[in-house]
Amino acid sequence: MRHLLEGNGYYQAITYGLETAEKAGYLALKETALTKLAMPMSEERSHLRTSLIAGLLDVVAYNVARRQSDVAFYEIARVFYGNDTDRPTEEEHLAGAVTGLAESTPWLKLARPVDFFDVKGIIEAIVASLGLTTALRFEATKRPQLHPGRAAAIFLGEDEIGFVGQLHPSEATRLDLPETYVFELNLQQLLAADTVEKQYYDMPRFPESHRDIAVLVDSEISNATLETIIRDNGGSLLKHIVLFDVFVNEKMGADKKSMAYNLTYFDPSRTLTDEEVSASYDKIVAALVAIGAEIR
Repeated sequence: MRHLLEGNGYYQAITYGLETAEKAGYLALKETALTKLAMPMSEERSHLRTSLIAGLLDVVAYNVARRQSDVAFYEIARVFYGNDTDRPTEEEHLAGAVTGLAESTPWLKLARPVDFFDVKGIIEAIVASLGLTTALRFEATKRPQLHPGRAAAIFLGEDEIGFVGQLHPSEATRLDLPETYVFELNLQQLLAADTVEKQYYDMPRFPESHRDIAVLVDSEISNATLETIIRDNGGSLLKHIVLFDVFVNEKMGADKKSMAYNLTYFDPSRTLTDEEVSASYDKIVAALVAIGAEIR
């Protein structure tokens, strides 16, 4: 886990477990009572944190103020949820904060800022390395501190285990930060999830089959929803789904968009027939039409 983060340019940070009341509850994964110390040394260190984000943003702001514009930090530490007892509930979390350029090659005049999908990809890589039996699911979410169009809740099965998103522009301005992305995961829950034993396969001897499908849908329908429908109806021969085009045009309607996918079918023991692939494809088409999608 650490090697994935550090291999992608993240530096480990260690922040204070005690914060102000405002920072202690900032972007907490779940609503909870704050735990206040009976005799704090100062108001700045008076409450146990329920999230790691506020501390990481302080670290990012400290570096940005000193002209370190391309920075990425992560932290693995405990958060504390208040309850009816004298002792708060503790959970191990993983959080990150990143701003600046994702890649820079001056001689190619290439300078690409970090975006939502860079951070989402890191999360997917971390979870993939754990070999979990249950896949992650990302769903659009709204939190007042995050950009309304660039934030997602993260689910493992039916359990919400984290979030990822861009800091809301007004929050970034308040903290004197440029465009910044954050994420936090309930690491304790991830590590307790069921895993599968790694399996190794021979190099494939049989060819893959590919089909493309483009659908016209309402703009509020997410890619995650469409991929779930395709995967659930594609059968065991469908191995990969890749979104390769999103198209919006006034002629299609202001509330419409076209999404195009490449579907890969494969069986390691034999060459697939056109009839087998077509049967799966037709089932996917029927499922998409059932939710109001128009096949293009």
